[in-house]
Amino acid sequence: MSPTPTPKPVAQFSPPTTVSAPAAFAGWDAAGVANDAALRAEAGESSEGNIALLLTPGGPDGVTLRQTVSVAPLTTYSFGVDHFASLESNTAISIAVGGNALTRLEAAQTAAEWEHASWEYTTGTDEYSLELSINAAGDTGSARIDNVSLNVAGGENLIANASFEDYAADAQITNESLIMQSGAASIGIAARVQSAQWNVRDVSGADVESGSIEFQNGLGLLPLGELRQGYYSVEFASVEGNLPVQTLTFMVLDEAALAEPDERFGVGTHLDRDYYAGSELPAEQIGFTSARTDMFWSKTELNQGEYSFDPTLDGRIAAFAARGIELLPISAYANKYYDGGVAVSSPEGIAGYANYSNAIATHYGATAIELFNEYNHEPFNKGACGRTGSCYQQLLAPTADKIHSESPGTKVVGPANARQDDPFLTELYQAGGLQYLDAVSFHPYEEGYNSGPEFLIANLEQANARIREFNDGKPKPIWLTELGWSTSLVTESQQAENLIRAEAIALAANVERFFWYDLVNDGLDPVEAENSFGLLHQRSEVLPAFQPKPAAMAQAMMIRKLTGKAFSERDTLSETSYSFAFGEGAESTRVAWATSPVRVSYETQSPVVMTSYLGAVTELKPKKGKVTVDLGLQPVFLDGDLSKGRVVK
Repeated sequence: MSPTPTPKPVAQFSPPTTVSAPAAFAGWDAAGVANDAALRAEAGESSEGNIALLLTPGGPDGVTLRQTVSVAPLTTYSFGVDHFASLESNTAISIAVGGNALTRLEAAQTAAEWEHASWEYTTGTDEYSLELSINAAGDTGSARIDNVSLNVAGGENLIANASFEDYAADAQITNESLIMQSGAASIGIAARVQSAQWNVRDVSGADVESGSIEFQNGLGLLPLGELRQGYYSVEFASVEGNLPVQTLTFMVLDEAALAEPDERFGVGTHLDRDYYAGSELPAEQIGFTSARTDMFWSKTELNQGEYSFDPTLDGRIAAFAARGIELLPISAYANKYYDGGVAVSSPEGIAGYANYSNAIATHYGATAIELFNEYNHEPFNKGACGRTGSCYQQLLAPTADKIHSESPGTKVVGPANARQDDPFLTELYQAGGLQYLDAVSFHPYEEGYNSGPEFLIANLEQANARIREFNDGKPKPIWLTELGWSTSLVTESQQAENLIRAEAIALAANVERFFWYDLVNDGLDPVEAENSFGLLHQRSEVLPAFQPKPAAMAQAMMIRKLTGKAFSERDTLSETSYSFAFGEGAESTRVAWATSPVRVSYETQSPVVMTSYLGAVTELKPKKGKVTVDLGLQPVFLDGDLSKGRVVK
């Protein structure tokens, strides 16, 4: 039977009514602007004209705007300002004229509406100029200022650009993120045009919604609160001039935040690279709980025995941690003070590596650390010992002993092989490596990888069997700390499909954590394979928010569907059909697909919710105790109490 669409959900949130862009204001000098978001022009919530000043200080020192005006001595002037801050804000506004603080306007003093404050100031005998300063300080929230005035009673306003209408802002999309909440989605645009036409399409290219935007003095807001959960593109066009981005992609999620974290889902990053700045927000929105990143020994031990951790990298790691994403550091690779600057094998070099690895664990309070990356891969290991399991064991044993002894809360993970490399692992296990590892990691870019993720089934069966062989028949957690597909080699839709299929297979096969490679594209040339593994495109001047690929939506759906649900069973279907159940009974979710098209029926007495890999939701009503689903390469999620899945002949 054909599935029927679920009713359109009632939005729990409302789209924003304002749009703002980083700006410079004529007549005003700024100080303390530590980031692009601190000082903005905002449309949609002004007290006078089209534009208000939006201050987002992001710290106790805040941001200050100043203006100096000419005045007459011994004259009384009236000063006034309109202001408000949201009730959730701790931002306070301080006003000073002539060096004298007039007042401090705390956010708690105001409702979420405009208020007017006014004072009088009398100049001194030799006072011919006055400096007016407006400071906003606080860790959370923002404050708005508009309609500033300074005048003698009945005289003209001496403040230049008093309502902040005269501003300069780069043409750009103004969103902080392009991952949005259903019912509250919107796209802001800064462009010097009067109006623009827009058209939203779904992933198939079908038109979903269209309309026009009217701009208020260079700022326009496209409300998209009616869109259902899904992955979309939007196109803008204007007859008056060019808009900053003609087409961009975005995603809408019904469940913007997860009720509880799921430690199984991590992501590869390169947090030392500048294009990762700010990527903690989309990483959190997608639902990741850990981020794997390089910790280069050569960049940290700059003087032998002394460690200098990069403050910029520390700041990015702290930003991820503040959003609930813990660090999986890679202790990589070599240092000029030991063994000629290649992978160490001498006792002194190994001791140096052990000390450095433990310093990482201590500095970051890491719950886990991965020892080396792809030790068996020649580009990373040119050491004298070689690239064998026995050589890695010589590095692993003393390093793990030191970490387990001095940083007992830190798990040791390794060897992070390029490919599974069973001969390497067998040699490592024979040398006793499993007793030092809390989790076995590898990167299964194996034969069959280019044909799709299903190769992982046999690959992981063999990996688990080898562990049990050398671990008294007992399993040990496997972490796949790198696996992904580049969109220079597969389509963006295929990347998304492969992500769900690979993660479902892995989680059903004793993989404790899966780190998708990687979060952000590593380059801008789409032909170069290494540039295009990311879930997100790099930001640009006109698009300062990370633009998601379909795989970002697929990952968000995978996490939301499986959070809190352990693997329970695999349905026996055909050789090319796959159906993995997570959770139990009515709370279970199946991840199902087929590499050759097939129709499958499941027994159930209750309606089943089917969600596509990109978030489209339909309801399947049982007929004679069964629901029927057509499966193909695009995975679906099936929520409900299902049993006895079988192929329909």
